[in-house]
Amino acid sequence: MLAHHSHSARPARAAGIALFALLLGVYVLAMSGHTYASDEETMLAVGQSLLARGSFAIPPDEPFLMTTIGGVDGQRYSRYGPLQSVLAVPFIAAGNALALLTPGYNELVMRFVVLLLPALATAATAWLLVLWVAEMGFGARIGVLLGLLFGLTSLGWPHGRTFFAETLATLFLVLCGYGLRRESRLWWAIAGAAAVGALATKIQTGLALPVLALYALAVCWRGSWPEFARALGGRLLFGLLGLALPLAALLGYNALLFGAPTNSGYGSVGAQAVAQHGNWRTGLYGLTVSSGKGLLIYSPSILLGLIGLGARPRQQWRESLLAALMLVSHIAFYSNVGYWHGDGAWGPRYMVFVVPFAFLPAAGLTFLA
Repeated sequence: MLAHHSHSARPARAAGIALFALLLGVYVLAMSGHTYASDEETMLAVGQSLLARGSFAIPPDEPFLMTTIGGVDGQRYSRYGPLQSVLAVPFIAAGNALALLTPGYNELVMRFVVLLLPALATAATAWLLVLWVAEMGFGARIGVLLGLLFGLTSLGWPHGRTFFAETLATLFLVLCGYGLRRESRLWWAIAGAAAVGALATKIQTGLALPVLALYALAVCWRGSWPEFARALGGRLLFGLLGLALPLAALLGYNALLFGAPTNSGYGSVGAQAVAQHGNWRTGLYGLTVSSGKGLLIYSPSILLGLIGLGARPRQQWRESLLAALMLVSHIAFYSNVGYWHGDGAWGPRYMVFVVPFAFLPAAGLTFLA
């Protein structure tokens, strides 16, 4: 079995909670309090419709919505995954209640409260990084350092100020990876549910799921095939059970709204974008080192993760493999499509999924310790 470092788990839990509180405080103080794009307004409108009408359909008189699609019933629906809108409902309700104290500013107050959701998601992602680093066998200080690097020096913070779905989807991906590292059957069930949560938030996270599946196999490796089979067999069933019910709900949502379980409402747009076959040289340069969208320009601290890929291989080879495959798969895919830049977002929006994973190998750098 992998070594369980219980001696570092307790301080890591306490440090993770403290880091979560610190980052959340910073994010609340720095909140924009408003949305930036029609994508955000579309997901927000779905949440408002759920609260007011109990329906995912967006009223036809709703303004400023450019990202809707017709459902099988003729009503308008969001192209985007439903989960962020569902989770936003209590925030919308709280914002509406708070707005009663400030007549005339209802929409502004409501949006301010709703933007607590991505702030919470970003802080929670940093918290999970602290716990994950502890599972790798490193101390709480290293975990907090990596959590701070993600939370304050990467794409995480700027995108945590928006209502784009990348922030929440990234939280689910990290929860999935952390659950797999924990190895217990319960955590594998949580990991399975988190994988579907990522898909239900943003369908593009499907690119990361095969990488996480390979990571699951790496976690189960014990040095011999019989031991590997025993480790995998004891957990795989629970992982599948964890994803079964959420996946059935997501497929049912797709079938009811768009006519087929595998039609997310966003598939046709994605297929057209992939069919553009953008210039991969332009995309590769743009996503890595360009001044407008380069990952190394907008999150230079992930260089620590790249340097750490070869550090302490016996202790963190699994996380190094995970980080490398996440980076390579996402850069290779998005370099080849015309929308690699992610439109008017701050930095390379489609690399937000990758950033927390890229920090993990930095835990093995001795000079950080």
